[in-house]
Amino acid sequence: MQYRSTRVRGFWLIGLFAVLFASTTAVFGQATPPESKQTTTTTQQSAGFTEGIITTPMTRALILDGSFEEDPTTWTEWVNLDACPSSAIGNWTASTLIPAYDGSRYLWAGGACSEMPASNYAAKTLNIANEQTILSFWFYILRGNDDSDITDDFGYVSLNGQTVWQIALTQENNNCSEGDDDCPGWLLAEVPITNFSGTSSELRFGATNGEEAGVGNIFFDRVELISTELAIEITPDEQLIAVGEDANFSISITNEGEVALDNVAVTATVAACDSNHGTLDVGETASYSCTAENVADGFTNVVTVSAAAPLGVMVEAEDSATVNLSAPSLS
Repeated sequence: MQYRSTRVRGFWLIGLFAVLFASTTAVFGQATPPESKQTTTTTQQSAGFTEGIITTPMTRALILDGSFEEDPTTWTEWVNLDACPSSAIGNWTASTLIPAYDGSRYLWAGGACSEMPASNYAAKTLNIANEQTILSFWFYILRGNDDSDITDDFGYVSLNGQTVWQIALTQENNNCSEGDDDCPGWLLAEVPITNFSGTSSELRFGATNGEEAGVGNIFFDRVELISTELAIEITPDEQLIAVGEDANFSISITNEGEVALDNVAVTATVAACDSNHGTLDVGETASYSCTAENVADGFTNVVTVSAAAPLGVMVEAEDSATVNLSAPSLS
């Protein structure tokens, strides 16, 4: 499993641990992680945050309340401690000095309540369309305690109980100031979710904090579903020619999704209609013509286009055109 992250300038405060660990308003993740773990990793995961591939995010439609701005929230929440507030979604800037990435509210997962490690999550059911194959969200990690080698402090995202993204919360990473290049700030994560496309699935964002070596905190904001969609059209749909004549076709391919597609290639029943088109940007169309020469029998020309979206997501589309032969005339 792969994912990508984008750096955005944020700010961190030395000594914020006093707020995060001691305050009874510091919260929340899941007491036990989802059963089926397919965790994402990078070489930087042990550092408590993910650098990944630098990308430029596109503007896409949020899922319902994807920026956690609705009050009361439409997310269902759970927390393991009675001492914690019932909701971990809110405007936490006054407590953390970290503004939301989008709007004014965000989800705070992990932390502590009454000096006890807190675990919590926020969940909602999504109807994920067939073409929605990538989950996108922003996250921000803070840990005031010293580094730890424990394995039970982590932030996660799951769909139907299956972990699709996980990151360690075990490195001290709030001891830097604004302008420090080592401060990751808000990061963008993009996760392939093709196994859940076309389904109704429960989405969870949360954190689990174990009983040892302090706690970590992770904030989540701006949750989006990204479409990867490709269309192909061959015309004419049907044509009638005489034996020995040529059949001519026009083919157009359009990237109808929300990310650029690479390695765009067409394979066809008629070999002359095979083609390669490299990269198609969002909304871009490539068109060309091809010919089946000296046709001896009727046939159907099936054209299939495939392309590679980010994160290993593959996209395909198909169309077809029929060639019929006219009956020979009597003279």
